[in-house]
Amino acid sequence: MRLCVAMLAFATACGGGAAQTHNAPGATADVNSLAIRYAHIAEPDDGVWAKGSDVAAYLWVLNQGERSDRLVAASSPAADSTAIVDQQGKSLPGGVELPPHEARQMYRDGPHLLLRGIHEELRAGDYVKLTVRFSKSGSASMQVHVQRSGYETVGPSETG
Repeated sequence: MRLCVAMLAFATACGGGAAQTHNAPGATADVNSLAIRYAHIAEPDDGVWAKGSDVAAYLWVLNQGERSDRLVAASSPAADSTAIVDQQGKSLPGGVELPPHEARQMYRDGPHLLLRGIHEELRAGDYVKLTVRFSKSGSASMQVHVQRSGYETVGPSETG
């Protein structure tokens, strides 16, 4: 039930016709029929991602189109490389499937992005340019912020 409520609120926030009532944290972008929401980096518990660290980036992608698409790559000038990985950090060279009319939550318990070898330390409030590339829809670039610990919301709550 919670997932259904979150998906309904997500679809509404992505232009489902109703007025937006949720000001979600994180960066947003739209590319063709894909809506990217809640893109962010979580701040570590000690407050700083040290230079050279591998840093996870999270986001949701809603495919509002009639055909499937696939997240195939990501990049950031703030890191040596950026990979699409599973929850254990293993690279997913085939990317992530995005079925039509579905949202894919890319978060720590599933596939997500990993910025490997960041060039400078990152703290809450810092921004990093992140570009994601899709097999059919093209690319989107965003300024993704590092969120504070304890404020790791990745989507709307049941109460809005």
